Amino acid sequence: MHYGVCMKDVVMTTGTIFMLTGKLQVLDRLLRQLKADHHRVLIFTQMTRMLDVLEAFLNFHGHIYLRLDGTTRIDQRQVCVCLCA
Repeated sequence: MHYGVCMKDVVMTTGTIFMLTGKLQVLDRLLRQLKADHHRVLIFTQMTRMLDVLEAFLNFHGHIYLRLDGTTRIDQRQVCVCLCA
């Protein structure tokens, strides 16, 4: 009996990856509910690669976001903070 998936037969697209990841499915539902209730959300991570994944996820699902990381110039940071306040 074979229960695994042969990855060479599966075409992995960005959407497929996001749909197969349970934590991101829950995050999408949570973000939609919070937005419907007029809440704002802050997601913090120390890893830039994780921000890249989250940015792709947010774009894919049409969520509006502001990214603030180490590459953000100081003058841009102040604008981002004011927009989020």
